[in-house]
Amino acid sequence: MHYEKELERLNEYQREAVLDESDACVVNANVGSGKTTVLISKSCIFIMQKISVIKI
Repeated sequence: MHYEKELERLNEYQREAVLDESDACVVNANVGSGKTTVLISKSCIFIMQKISVIKI
């Protein structure tokens, strides 16, 4: 897929959260740690993989 560049800019914890495939993923982190980046990256990957919006 074409999301490798997106993953490269994430730190190891962000990448772990983005690549998590469980039904629910809790992102618990301090201010400024990249929670919004994780959510946007995860959404982008869903879109690139053509995952149904209903599952998002």
